[in-house]
Amino acid sequence: AAFYSALAFVLTTVAMSTCLIYNHLTNWYMPDVQKYVVRILWMVPIYSVQSWLSLRFHDGRIYIDLLRDLYEAYVIQSFLYYLMELLGESKKV
Repeated sequence: AAFYSALAFVLTTVAMSTCLIYNHLTNWYMPDVQKYVVRILWMVPIYSVQSWLSLRFHDGRIYIDLLRDLYEAYVIQSFLYYLMELLGESKKV
């Protein structure tokens, strides 16, 4: 029963975040900033699918968590680039 209720929430989460990602991609007004936002927004469906897969396939959890951790590192890097893009890079005087 837990698998099915968790799956319902995963599908809801994926649908909502995919809609938000689609809105960012169709309203591409600040591409230098929005590319980082889209990368960060992909974290929500990846985390939710990873959680459900780890719940469902407990033996393969280590490999599933590894993929999630790799994408998390990529998102942290993207967030730093996002901040640099918004705030501007520090320039030597």
